[in-house]
Amino acid sequence: MFDYYFGEEISKKDNFNLGTLNEEQNRRLRNFLKSYSALFAWEGCRLGHTNLIKYSINTENVLPNKHTPYWHLLAEKKIIKTKIDHMMKEEEELQKQIYKWVENLIGKLVETR
Repeated sequence: MFDYYFGEEISKKDNFNLGTLNEEQNRRLRNFLKSYSALFAWEGCRLGHTNLIKYSINTENVLPNKHTPYWHLLAEKKIIKTKIDHMMKEEEELQKQIYKWVENLIGKLVETR
């Protein structure tokens, strides 16, 4: 097991199972991650964008690719709707927790002033 997080070794934050590494491989990997830690998105919310690389997609003389909608049986539609509703409810609960946390934080900041 190799534990690493934002250029610092940690105890149990993220575990990356890289298999068995010998001492030299382990040392080289740690040095690499320390040297280039700013290039990795260690948390999903830290993902961003770059303008360092630009590319174009050649669409000349290419017709649009049209697809017919997927048809699902009524039972499948019910399962899909149930799963989507469950995900939306989880997202709503997460947003409520975040708002509560921010309210508490702001309240504590206001109290200390």
